[in-house]
Amino acid sequence: MNKSKRFDNLKISTKLILGFLLIAIITAAVGVVGLVSIRSIADADNTLYEGNTLGIKSADEAAINYQRLKYNLAEITMQKNSSSISKQVEELNSFIKTIDNALVAYEEDIITEEDRQLFNVVNSNWGTFKSYMEQAIQYVQNGQYEKAQKLLLEDAKSSGDAMRDGLNDLMEYNNRNAGIRAENNIKLANKSQIIMTSIVIAGIVMAVLIGFWLSRKISVPLARISAAAEKLTTGDTDIQRTIFTKDEIGNMAEAFDKVILSTKEQAETIQRIADGDLTVDVHIRSDKDLLGQKLSQMVQKLNELIQNIDTAAEQVLAGAKQISNSSMQLSQGATEQAGTIEELSASIEEVATQTKENAESASKANETAEEVKDYANVVGKHIQEMLSAMEKINESSGNIGKIVKVIDDIA
Repeated sequence: MNKSKRFDNLKISTKLILGFLLIAIITAAVGVVGLVSIRSIADADNTLYEGNTLGIKSADEAAINYQRLKYNLAEITMQKNSSSISKQVEELNSFIKTIDNALVAYEEDIITEEDRQLFNVVNSNWGTFKSYMEQAIQYVQNGQYEKAQKLLLEDAKSSGDAMRDGLNDLMEYNNRNAGIRAENNIKLANKSQIIMTSIVIAGIVMAVLIGFWLSRKISVPLARISAAAEKLTTGDTDIQRTIFTKDEIGNMAEAFDKVILSTKEQAETIQRIADGDLTVDVHIRSDKDLLGQKLSQMVQKLNELIQNIDTAAEQVLAGAKQISNSSMQLSQGATEQAGTIEELSASIEEVATQTKENAESASKANETAEEVKDYANVVGKHIQEMLSAMEKINESSGNIGKIVKVIDDIA
């Protein structure tokens, strides 16, 4: 299983947490880079301050006090005022102490080898000049002003000038390096700004891409399930499962697939019922499967209805047979009655003919009166039989109408 499949099988909450964690990592990376950049700029500024600004301050302080020291030395040797020597010596010692402290402070902030070499020159010349100066102060305190002047103007001159030039070199070096470091700090700040901007933009792009990718991982499967559900609402069950992940969406797809299969099963059951197959076994999925229960009840009631119709059909068939038999009997009786009526009609015609003959032969009436009387009695009897037959025909016709009505009612 590849990493993509493993991620797809994670729970949605885990996916969201991982997405937010990645964004948090990106944010943290941006913050770390920003802090590193700020720290680099701060270190560069601190280096500028300690390596050059404080060096300029210490060198400047040493140079100023050195000039005051030389001025006071010249003044003490030229005035030759013994009453103020102690005070002036005290001031000289104050300048010496200040210069010593300034040089110590400068040495603590030395960073480069070049700075160290320049400082060693100054420190060496200062030590030499200071020894001459202390000797000159001894001469002054002893009243030997000329020796003091000669010592300062001749013996101490080279070290004093070298001390002055060395301090100037230190200040020049620190000024030059301060400008270089300030320029480098500006470049570092610009570089840090570019890096920060690039990382922020990259972080935003990555966060957007992660959000888009994560949303696609969730929205695309949901859109597929939604489309399948929309398709199912139209009655189309020809839907294939395409999501097989183990997360909540995969579980939803599996449950939806079961719904589709159950719908197909119920549709096939209904199709068999529609085709007249009432032997179908309706599967009831649970106690709450209302559709399955109602389908089962419908099949059961349809079977009962078919049985009732079959029973009624058998009864109708038996009644139809009886009616058929009765109709045949009625047909035979009607045929016999029709023959009797034809005979009666012939007899009536014969009587009419005979009556005419009797009228024409009135003279013979008396002779055949008895015969006519007897024959009239026979005719009357036949007429009675005819009327009786007509009544039976009417009665049979009524019964036939009732039977037809019953058949119509049954139909």
